[in-house]
Amino acid sequence: TGAEVEAAWQKLRDLESHSWFRQQLDSAVASGDAIRLQAAIKQAEMGGLASTSDLQTAKRQLEVLNARLHARQELHLARTSGNPYAMLAAIRQGQEAGLPQHELELARQGSDVAENATQETMPQIQQLTTQPQLQTLQQPPTQPMLQRPPTQPQVQAK
Repeated sequence: TGAEVEAAWQKLRDLESHSWFRQQLDSAVASGDAIRLQAAIKQAEMGGLASTSDLQTAKRQLEVLNARLHARQELHLARTSGNPYAMLAAIRQGQEAGLPQHELELARQGSDVAENATQETMPQIQQLTTQPQLQTLQQPPTQPMLQRPPTQPQVQAK
């Protein structure tokens, strides 16, 4: 009776807190903010929503958001390095992470500018010699003469 009422109240509090955690997860997922989502996941785990489908969905969404963040960082690094191969790899990574098309187009345009600059400078680069000129020395070959060790020990007189 008294214990049953207390258990019922505790169950009601648990259900209300779980409902609140689910709302926080849903709101964080909808926001697209990785930091907010990570905090909501941590709160939900600490609040007892360890293995619910809502929590698993939120964790998958956090992985997607982190992959996009990483792809954006790679695009930025490739852009600043000026390396066209790094840019192509970063664009590919951005496509796989699901970055918006306009971000990928901006990266491609930057890549095209770098590629055009490389094509304009290629004739100048091809004119440069890449092999150093070796100097030939006019010296006779050396053939060291090895001495044979003595075969008989020499006795010294005292």
